Amino acid sequence: MGGQSSRTRRITLENEDPTNVIKVSDEVVNRLRSSEEVRKKAAVRQPPPYAAIPEGPPPPPFYHYEPTLTSLQIRQEAAEDLKKNDDYWANRIQDLEKRHEKMKHVMEDEFKKAMDELEVKKIRQPGAKCPVPCISMRKNVAACYKKHPNEPMKCAKEVQAFTECVDSKRV
Repeated sequence: MGGQSSRTRRITLENEDPTNVIKVSDEVVNRLRSSEEVRKKAAVRQPPPYAAIPEGPPPPPFYHYEPTLTSLQIRQEAAEDLKKNDDYWANRIQDLEKRHEKMKHVMEDEFKKAMDELEVKKIRQPGAKCPVPCISMRKNVAACYKKHPNEPMKCAKEVQAFTECVDSKRV
């Protein structure tokens, strides 16, 4: 490194088993040889490690003019940035409020439509009493169970008729 030139490291391997030979094409060999020649030529052309520096006065320093910002300009830019940010968020809030109002109106309309549909269907209000369906069939089932207390399968026809009546009223 530095002022010394580096040398290429060479390794020689002896192959005792001729079946483990790696074959290289002639093109690869030619490329390797040409790269070695290029390296040798480049080593010859390199300048000496310490080049002679011409003596004399050093050139005068060159300063680049960079405009400076005053604290007033910095405060003004910061105030402009804050105003832009405030305007942006104020517009976003107004837009969101408008969208919220639209959604509110849509939801209210949907609620009114649903309430109108419920009134049309006349869904039973909680606490309102409706008549008990299939009273006569119910009495028949109870009478059959009293008549045959130990043989409930004899009342299967009455129970089936009562079940069908309740299902039809439920629909």
